[in-house]
Amino acid sequence: MIKNLPFLILGLGLFISNWSCRPRSEVIITDNALPLTFSKDTVQFDTLFSSVGSVNKRLTVFNPNKNAVRIEEISLGLGGNSPYNLFINGKDSYSVEGEVLNGGDSLKILVEITIDPKDQDLPFLVKDSINFRTENNQQDVKLISWGQDAHFYKEGEHIEENTQWTANRPYVIVDSLVVKSGKTLTIEKGSRIYFNYNAGLFIQGSLEVLGSLEEPVLFRNERLDQDYDTAGQWKGISFLGNSDQNIIDYAIIRNGDVGIYLYNLIESQQMGLTLSNTIIENMNSAGIYAINSDIYAYNTLINHCNLFTAAHFGGGNYRYEHCTLEGFGSRAEALLFYDVWELQEEDIVIENNLELNLVNNIIWGNFNSNELLIHRNDDNPENDNISNNLIRSNLEQFNKDGNLLNTLETNFPKFVNSEAYDYHLDNKSPAIGMGIPLTINDDLAGNSREESIDLGVYQFVEKEEE
Repeated sequence: MIKNLPFLILGLGLFISNWSCRPRSEVIITDNALPLTFSKDTVQFDTLFSSVGSVNKRLTVFNPNKNAVRIEEISLGLGGNSPYNLFINGKDSYSVEGEVLNGGDSLKILVEITIDPKDQDLPFLVKDSINFRTENNQQDVKLISWGQDAHFYKEGEHIEENTQWTANRPYVIVDSLVVKSGKTLTIEKGSRIYFNYNAGLFIQGSLEVLGSLEEPVLFRNERLDQDYDTAGQWKGISFLGNSDQNIIDYAIIRNGDVGIYLYNLIESQQMGLTLSNTIIENMNSAGIYAINSDIYAYNTLINHCNLFTAAHFGGGNYRYEHCTLEGFGSRAEALLFYDVWELQEEDIVIENNLELNLVNNIIWGNFNSNELLIHRNDDNPENDNISNNLIRSNLEQFNKDGNLLNTLETNFPKFVNSEAYDYHLDNKSPAIGMGIPLTINDDLAGNSREESIDLGVYQFVEKEEE
């Protein structure tokens, strides 16, 4: 016994030495008083369509203690039956065991969800929790999202009969949807139409969008968990060939590539598109892109488009009244018209007469000093009626017929806050009272134009003192 004592003392000394050399942050202490902390106590998702997966949400788990903590288990409360899923250190699972978190260190967890359909019209709540079990210590972070059942149009589906969409559930267009020639798609007020990335609505027949002031029809990308102003998330609404008698009234069209595209609608026997009381915004290419078409637009606001606000090529008949066409941030003029259109790759040239009627509009932008561009090969504007507009331009051809040009600083539109999508008129706007009587008695917000006629989509309304 005494002979082996030096070896025992040496072994004990080595053990104590090794233990004492370990950083304190790596030494696991089993103490109920050492809790974890979290970057948030609830991970919340925006409304998601059933069967459509979410983006990943991040949760950070912190060990604020000086010593390491052993997490016996990280798991979803509903286990394998949960609609949620976890990614922990690259592991895709609903449960992970034996994670050691050093003192002062953190752990990243990604959470996603795919919601099963419930066959109900109203949104429904989907809850679970992430449970963290350390040595006899239980903590949790709540998971909350809202699910929404929807009507889905998938790849290869077309509308081949007269069809009516209602507001009871949203419509999700997974792949491009075509309304066949001779058929009409009617969309009731309050309807919501969502598009998968790179999907679009193509009209060979007719489209009737019948929104209202209180219940406009919404067209936008299907990822509700993305930013409000993310452009280029779906193709847009396209009217093709002999499509005619199209109506879009009280709609919001947002976050696409081209809001409305029209091709050769001048060949139809009726008005190609009547566009009224509508907002088109956050487009990657253009709010309106028309080729040899026929459009009557009034009380329509187009804004935040990266290339064109409204562009028209190959001739056509275009009538804009009480519209606000804003090109801040665009890479071309806010409003442009050409009587010719060329597609060099396919050797296609379209050239036709160009007839314009522009009255009581605001045409503005910051591309250059002339935001209204009209090009004709024959240079014959005798059929144009361009009057009582507020135009960013210094061209003499528009300095007549009641138009206001930006020759003076006072002629800037003075919107309330265009960066925040507020295109109401400031009380010092030169657009106030400069319009002429038309048959458009109310503005985009439902305010009357009886006493004063202002330019653009909105009447100036004096705020009541509180």
